[in-house]
Amino acid sequence: MPRTRGLVVSTIIRALSGTPFTIFDSTIDANQNGINLDPLPAGTFTNSRTFANGETLNFSVENKGGINGARLPGFFSIDLRLAYKFNFTERVNAGFTFEVFNLANRTNYDETTIPGNTSQIALIRGVPQRTLLIPSVAKPPRTLQLGFRVAF
Repeated sequence: MPRTRGLVVSTIIRALSGTPFTIFDSTIDANQNGINLDPLPAGTFTNSRTFANGETLNFSVENKGGINGARLPGFFSIDLRLAYKFNFTERVNAGFTFEVFNLANRTNYDETTIPGNTSQIALIRGVPQRTLLIPSVAKPPRTLQLGFRVAF
């Protein structure tokens, strides 16, 4: 940057759409193939949880029906880095860094219910499953990091 005498500012902005997945129902055999595990028709599915501290999490998804008819929430993150380097001598220099990860402090969910599973079962024998659409992995919240480096 001009007139900053060695200050370097960099950023990474990531915006991703949510991963598609299929919501199944084990009570019907819509395609008559003898396997009672077919995708649910279109609709909105919500699972609410109230935690011990009284906070409520409403996790909802719009299902278009069929295979991969639903999507997990999208991902958004801004990472920022400030670095300053200065020289002590011709052979010795030092640098400070300040980094912020997830600057917006947005909760980004990775998966729901079963880690590594891209499908969700909504009903088993007609009974709604309590674990449907329960986030199981969230990315870290806003994180700050300081660094100092000496090179010789």
